[in-house]
Amino acid sequence: MSPFVLFAYLWAFSGLLDIAPFDAWLVSPFHTLSAASCAIVLLRPDWLPGFVAMLLLRIATFAWDSPNTANHQLLYALASAVVLCAYPLAKRRKGARPTREDWLETFAPVLRVALFCMYFFAVLHKLNRDYFDPTVSCAVHTFVGVAPAWMDALATSSRASRIALIAGSLLVETAVPCLLAFGRTRRVGIALGALFHGFLGLRFYAFSTGLLALYALFVPIPVWEGVRARIAQRRARGGLVAALLSQPAASAVAVLLVISVRNSTMVVIAATKRTIGSVPRPVTCSPNQPSRPVAATALATGQKNLPDAAQYANACGALATTKYGAQPSLPRAAEVEALLSGQSA
Repeated sequence: MSPFVLFAYLWAFSGLLDIAPFDAWLVSPFHTLSAASCAIVLLRPDWLPGFVAMLLLRIATFAWDSPNTANHQLLYALASAVVLCAYPLAKRRKGARPTREDWLETFAPVLRVALFCMYFFAVLHKLNRDYFDPTVSCAVHTFVGVAPAWMDALATSSRASRIALIAGSLLVETAVPCLLAFGRTRRVGIALGALFHGFLGLRFYAFSTGLLALYALFVPIPVWEGVRARIAQRRARGGLVAALLSQPAASAVAVLLVISVRNSTMVVIAATKRTIGSVPRPVTCSPNQPSRPVAATALATGQKNLPDAAQYANACGALATTKYGAQPSLPRAAEVEALLSGQSA
């Protein structure tokens, strides 16, 4: 497996994970074709026409979804555009049709710089009061949202554990680009980043898989040559290990992971819909859970007319301005009811 093939494989895996879990391939023809192109590249990551089609469709899908897109989708759409623009530059530099390695050598430096910029802004935006406040920090809420339920107590058991999560996240995101910048520490940076984002990948799977593709651009050439030699030796011996190291096996693993992620996501969505549908009027959720400060939710859960739903949403918005933090500021259903009762009195 060459560096280009691994990058194409992981890039396609990331693109499919961005579409498949929520049945987003049904949104538009671009989404459908994008999912199909990602699946083709997973099966044949060395086929250049399929890789080019995937890049074009990923950009088109992002344009279709704009402006309702996530930050990582913007990053990966720009990265796809860089990869496409690098091909004619590589052709001009070589004076002939460039090889896959020539193409990768042209776009890899730009994507490495993009990764450094991403980490710079990721660290910069954390340097504020709320991030270091254990009661409202996004680091704690992200850990609770990503980690299995039995690990929630680890984040909320004490102030010290919350501070450890806050400091740990900041230190890792600062250390990874610093380690990647130097050849002697590059392997440590790749391993640390892969572990950190692998954990975040339990929820942010498309983002983490795309970062693994960018990490692959930092792997030294001697390491690639050693890996290829070992894989060739294993394949020469035959048997189960050789079969597991083959390209069809890697493609099958990727497809199975996408299917499992999609099924688990759809189960969560269905359970959420049942929970919302079972809540009596006019409470949008249980007293111990954040209410949803939007008029549409109020209408869906029992409000009879738009003015009442708008009043409920306004009450939610008013209460949200009285607390710090994005998640902690969301009001409880009981608080909204108390506010509305006080106004009517």
